[in-house]
Amino acid sequence: MPQSLSYLLTHIVFSTKDRTPVLDATVRTALHAYLATVARNVDCECFRVGGVADHMHLAVRLSRTLTMAKLIEELKTSSSTPLKTGTNKWRMRRWWTSRRTSSRR
Repeated sequence: MPQSLSYLLTHIVFSTKDRTPVLDATVRTALHAYLATVARNVDCECFRVGGVADHMHLAVRLSRTLTMAKLIEELKTSSSTPLKTGTNKWRMRRWWTSRRTSSRR
C-alpha cells in the first residue's frame, strides 16, 4: 500500500509590531504554553517555544497535511486575539507583525 512520509522540522520566528518589547516574563510563560497547544491542535509536534520581550521562536514539526502558511496563520491569529482583547490578562497595545523583519538601507 503506498504511503507518504515526511518529517519537516521548522524554526519559526515572529515579532511584536515594530519589535516593541511588550512581552514580559508572565505573559511569555503563558504564551509559550498557549502556542505549543495551538501547534498540537493542528496536528503539529511542538518541540520548543521560547522568546524574549519582542519576538518568539518555535521549533515545530510540520504536519504532512498542513501548509506552513496555515500553521503560521493559526499561531498568529489565535495568539493575537487574547493579546488584543485582554483574555487571560494578556492585554497589550502591540501585537504580532506580519511584515518581514529585514535590514533595509
